[in-house]
Amino acid sequence: MGVFQRCPGYRREVVSHTNPLSASPKNLCDICAEVVEIDAEMARTRKLLVDLVKRRAAVKSRRPNQLHDPLSCIPFEIASQIFVCYTDGQRGASYSDWSPSLFLASISRGWRQIAFGTPELWTSIDVQIYSLSKIPRQVEILNRYLPRTGERLLDIFLHAKPNLGLPEDSEIQVAHLFDPIRKCAARWQKLSLHIPPRWYPTLVGDLSHAPALANIQFKQFGDEEDRDEFHLPETPSLAILNFSGLLLRQVQVQLDWLTTFDGDAMSMDEIFEILRRAKRLLECSFSPLLDHFGDYPTPVTPIVHASLRKLLVGTSEESTDESLEEFFDSIQLPSLDYFYVDSSDSTEILSVPHCGFHSLFSRSQCSLTRFSVCSDMFNGLEILSVLENLPTVTELYLEGRNMIRTSVLKRLGERTSLEDGTSPYRILPNRKRLSFKGKRKFQWGCLLDLFYPDWKAAMDIVPSASISTKKFSFDLCLYRMKEYDHDYIDADVLPYFARLQNEQVLEIKSYDHKDLIRASLERSSSS
Repeated sequence: MGVFQRCPGYRREVVSHTNPLSASPKNLCDICAEVVEIDAEMARTRKLLVDLVKRRAAVKSRRPNQLHDPLSCIPFEIASQIFVCYTDGQRGASYSDWSPSLFLASISRGWRQIAFGTPELWTSIDVQIYSLSKIPRQVEILNRYLPRTGERLLDIFLHAKPNLGLPEDSEIQVAHLFDPIRKCAARWQKLSLHIPPRWYPTLVGDLSHAPALANIQFKQFGDEEDRDEFHLPETPSLAILNFSGLLLRQVQVQLDWLTTFDGDAMSMDEIFEILRRAKRLLECSFSPLLDHFGDYPTPVTPIVHASLRKLLVGTSEESTDESLEEFFDSIQLPSLDYFYVDSSDSTEILSVPHCGFHSLFSRSQCSLTRFSVCSDMFNGLEILSVLENLPTVTELYLEGRNMIRTSVLKRLGERTSLEDGTSPYRILPNRKRLSFKGKRKFQWGCLLDLFYPDWKAAMDIVPSASISTKKFSFDLCLYRMKEYDHDYIDADVLPYFARLQNEQVLEIKSYDHKDLIRASLERSSSS
């Protein structure tokens, strides 16, 4: 009869790669012996993993970082500008709870140092409101972001989704988002608002003063017709004002130092009020010009604005000679340098002699240098009748179906013989750049006459001694004349045009922006 022998077992916690067993395998049962072998293998594996971790760290430290992190091998200043370009490109992206700057700072320690060391990343706050339910998350991100801005001036962008649902308590919900923004109002530099006007009072709150605010943009929010006011009466640094979809009376800001104004769908009386209040205005653009709304008085005598240098006017479908005449007869701009009228949306035939151009320039006595008109309703010859009395104009741009005619080119080519033997151009004697866009209603030879009147009789393009050789550039972009075809240049004048192009004084493009001189040369050589 055999004797039953008890298995002594072993202590697992003392098993390691240096002390694999705490008992002789001979004294262990088969099960315990197998467990011992497994534990020993596990110990050796753990040792191998420890060694591999150390080896991996050593190998990784020898890795050329520029292959994996290009920013590590370029100057800090360049890396900063790359980050700035990235964040600028992400502005307006459809992410309501995401910050590009914080994202860059989360990539790695090196990127975080660059991000936190680049002030430009933390001077712009772009809040996209796509869902009221996400506002708590946005408030959390905003509270992480604002401390990074320090005491820097801020550009604030608030954009609400056009089809965003607006319950009656929406003002209460957005108040949590606007509160931290309003607290840093002393550092507002730019404010761009594409939000419902009903939120304006919630954003401004009891503020009355924004000392550094230099630029305000109001963008129309869907079909919102609320007439709530943006009331911030003390904005002593405001230089740029841009808005659309609002009435001027909704924007209560200080205009004493305004230099640039851009408005959409402005009435005459609103523009008159801008000219009255913004005495330092340099640039004023609005489109379309509408009839009076009755919010402000119509001037009895012309408003004299001494500083305005740039005026851009867009007309509406209802614009007529009478409405334009009323507007231009009501202003006087002695410092005007650039004049631009776009009546491409007008459906009425407009006549230069009756729309107030002559009276404006006669009254203003300005030294205009740039003159531009875009319209299918104006006639090119009538435009030249205005330019006859504006000898200071150096740049002319005309666009429209009736702008480029043989008669127009002939008038532009007329010269006046002086006692000193020179023959300057009668119209635009100081011309530097003439640009036309429209249908070609002239012979190619008439265009060449503009540069060299005697080109037909000459063996080569050699200006006559009695003709002024002062150069000017002529840019021409032609509308399509035939379906799927180009209006190629005639072969008899083509070499002369090529010479002028080489002298960089003539450029002719087709409707699809193709170089028409080159295309005509290629067509001529292949035929």
